Amino acid sequence: MNKALGFFTKNWSYLIVVILTIVILCGTSMAQWTKVNLDSNVQYNQIIFTDSLHGYIAASSLQPADTSGAIIFITKDGGKSWKENKLNTWELLSVSAIGDSLVWVSNGGAVYYSHDGGNTWQSDTVAIHGKNNTFVSVQQVQFVDSLNGWITGEYTDTLSIAGIFHSTDAGATWKPQYTYSYPYYSYLGKSFFTDKLNGWVAIYYGVYRTINGGITWVPEPVGGDYMRSVYFVDTLRGWAIGTMSIYRTIDGGVNWIESPGDTVFAPPNIGTLTSVFFADTSNGWITGFGGIYHTTDGGLSWKVQTSDATGNSIFFLNKNNGWVVGYKTVFHTTNGGVTAINEPSPRPTTFHLYQNYPNPFNPSTAISYQLSAVSRVSLKVFDVMGRKVATLVDGVETAGLHTVTWNAGKFASGVSAEGGYASGVYFYRLMSTSSKGTFTDTKQMVLIK
Repeated sequence: MNKALGFFTKNWSYLIVVILTIVILCGTSMAQWTKVNLDSNVQYNQIIFTDSLHGYIAASSLQPADTSGAIIFITKDGGKSWKENKLNTWELLSVSAIGDSLVWVSNGGAVYYSHDGGNTWQSDTVAIHGKNNTFVSVQQVQFVDSLNGWITGEYTDTLSIAGIFHSTDAGATWKPQYTYSYPYYSYLGKSFFTDKLNGWVAIYYGVYRTINGGITWVPEPVGGDYMRSVYFVDTLRGWAIGTMSIYRTIDGGVNWIESPGDTVFAPPNIGTLTSVFFADTSNGWITGFGGIYHTTDGGLSWKVQTSDATGNSIFFLNKNNGWVVGYKTVFHTTNGGVTAINEPSPRPTTFHLYQNYPNPFNPSTAISYQLSAVSRVSLKVFDVMGRKVATLVDGVETAGLHTVTWNAGKFASGVSAEGGYASGVYFYRLMSTSSKGTFTDTKQMVLIK
């Protein structure tokens, strides 16, 4: 007993080092992204989940001799295990699903659909005015319900054709909604629909948008970059990424604001961006050929989570449970990708009232503000005479970024009379009271009719 006590007494410094090493290793084991052991000879192109249990990955075999190179991975237990099914075609680029039985996948010239959860498949060739009347690349397939779905893609030859196609019969047939041609190369990137009326498609230097299910598509300029992917949390708030840039919108894609990440999303920090996903209005992720980036303030700022996981597609079930798939790799996180040691979850440290956007506006504009603590918030609108014309917020709100919309086309009562409020200058004032004190700020906006 005395000998044992003497050993520990003489070697106390050694024991402390051992204990600290164990603690550090345990913390490191909480690394934000964990590699999932799936087939390493596969390129994983897109991952989606329909609920907490059912998920799908569209993939392509990298084996040269594999004549059935299209692979769909299916999980029914939240990703604990994956079943690998092969289709008799050469690759799968995109996947969409409704519930646990309806699944659609796309490759170069066809859309395959299954009504039994991926056990059996049927195919439909998508007609387009190009060589052999088929797509070379169907970039994206997405269904919003059991009947309505869209695909985008392009054909490259002497005359290049790009198109958006719509199905109203679960993918059995497709009709063109929008096509355009350009010598040698036309481009349509990934698409996203929040419902059967509102959708967006990435294009050269902008985003096409529709508010009537694709009956009409309106191109909106975004920036000097090839836009590659779009994502919306509702019909107003969304994000679009280019090769090395990211933009956000708060008015459904009519106007886009570039995120202040020019130095972050540029070589040598990151390569080509490929996919964007937001779990809510604050928490979002971007992946590409340079790693995974994360924002907690709606895209106002970004921080790298890992540079090891190169991804083609990113998907989150909620702000904690997420997946990234790419070349030969699948990664998973259960804590939002945040490392307890190296990257504590950032919290807003200041109160701030942002300029409304758009400004001038007609008839609606969005007002954003940031709270550093739980606060009692009052946000009111006044005319040039100092008279209150609207109360937008009056209550307790949590810390973080918040956005509200003022529709000047209606009076506070909700009844529209002669088009609502008159053109002119208005002021909006934010007052927040918390344990950190009282914050007040006022900004000017202009309504033009």
